[in-house]
Parts: sequence; structure tokens; C-alpha cells
Amino acid sequence: MNDNAIDTPQPPQPGKKMKIVAWYENKSSVFIALLFFWPLGIYALAKNTAIKKGWKVVLNFLFGGWFFASLVFWVAIGSLI
Repeated sequence: MNDNAIDTPQPPQPGKKMKIVAWYENKSSVFIALLFFWPLGIYALAKNTAIKKGWKVVLNFLFGGWFFASLVFWVAIGSLI
């Protein structure tokens, strides 16, 4: 048996197209965007088809509340200075 055959990638099959997946269809990309860039994460959450609607509602409330609380915190800190 040739061990090199296992390690070599197979060339694309003629007539078959590679499936290109949008970045917002990747669940980990959505959660990273929610944590680090909230508006983009909300957009990705809305566009994602793999995440169920119930989870979308829960995550919108959690991250929306987190964003609102941090906004109120920074406004309160700014008014003290």
C-alpha cells in the first residue's frame, strides 16, 4: 500500500463545483462577531440559517442588553468626568 496516497490531496472532480459558504453561515464566526463587533454580529445572526429562531431571539436579547448596559455605563462614567 502506498502511504503517500493518503497524504496527497485529491484534485477537484470535473463537473463538480466547490460549495462556497458565506462567512455568516459559520457559527463560530457569528459568535466572534457578536463578542467583538456587535452590529456585524447581529447582522450575521439574522442571516445565519443554521441557528434556530429561538436562539436568535435569546442571543439578540443577551447581546443587546450587554451593549445597552455598557453604553449606559460609559455615559454615566463620562458624566462624572
